[in-house]
Amino acid sequence: MKILHFADVHLGRGFSGYAEVSEELSEARYETLENLISKANEKQCDVIVIAGDLFERPRMNKADVERVIQILNRFERGPVLLLPGNHDYVTPESDLWRYVNDAKDDHVIVLGEKAPKSLGDYDLPATIYPAPCHSKHSSENEIGWIADVEKDSELINIGIAHGSVPGVAPDMNDEHYPMTQEELSDSGVDLWLLGHIHVPWPDNPGQKDRILYSGTPEPDTANCPHGGTALLVEIGESKEVYVQQLLTGKYRFENWDEHVTSKEELENLLQRAEQEESQEVVCRLTINGKLEEEACKSWHEEIFPKLREAFFYLKLDDSDLKRRITKEQVEEEFPQESFPDRLLSRFIENDQEEALQTAYELISEVQDEN
Repeated sequence: MKILHFADVHLGRGFSGYAEVSEELSEARYETLENLISKANEKQCDVIVIAGDLFERPRMNKADVERVIQILNRFERGPVLLLPGNHDYVTPESDLWRYVNDAKDDHVIVLGEKAPKSLGDYDLPATIYPAPCHSKHSSENEIGWIADVEKDSELINIGIAHGSVPGVAPDMNDEHYPMTQEELSDSGVDLWLLGHIHVPWPDNPGQKDRILYSGTPEPDTANCPHGGTALLVEIGESKEVYVQQLLTGKYRFENWDEHVTSKEELENLLQRAEQEESQEVVCRLTINGKLEEEACKSWHEEIFPKLREAFFYLKLDDSDLKRRITKEQVEEEFPQESFPDRLLSRFIENDQEEALQTAYELISEVQDEN
């Protein structure tokens, strides 16, 4: 049996912190979902498993839900197993899942109840044990019932859940359906396919790994230091498991923290950006340091404009990038033996850069006001 496993697409997510490109970032998530279904058809997968948080929230625009389900309906070979996660949790009065049920074809199956689901109708020797979320937060997981169910050892028994695993996913307040590895291993299933964390785990899964996080197929923050992932999971006749990680995303999010002291270092920063194929990178750049006047001019007039072009989107904080104050500059800007001249010159002579910078900025601020 061949499974395409992914989770945490968060369709409908907004990107208010990236206002200029928010629409492109939101739309990319739909494009990635379309590509995943095409990939599943191309790889002749038997099953698609979406382990929670396909949607960003339990209240979604009906037209957006219908668009998503129309994409899922295009899977050709078998069932699409759709688990409610903690962002798109299921409740009896949920409009979201009513919209889903109204729009989906029969082979798109919502795993909204804690009950075994046989895939025998699809000629697949497998039983699914789902653990759907029914609220955004819970200190208790939904997998406890699974250990008590008698399993058919002739079938492939697969658990699907959404939540944190201590030691794998941070959950400081134990509020995201925490499941221990021991609980998962003792449940009696052959394989766990999980969602919730946005990075894949393990990094390089082997045949002995039976607890798998797929990661998100389209990153949304720099906390996902990858280009988007899904897992192609193949299960053999003897229940051996082979896992291939697929790169699936359109955009990457990166944080760059840079300290520069010269024009050469600025040029190296630009070269790094241009060489790393950064056109699809959303970058938060924090840059600090002190530069000579010529380097400062180069930053504003030459380096920064080119750096902005190198990325899909650049969010810049250069508030701590300062011009280095020199004796020549002080002599040029302030009368000889004036208070600013004497004060700043003393800081220069004593190599007190921090005090020099602070004093210069205060003096300049007072002069601007006058």
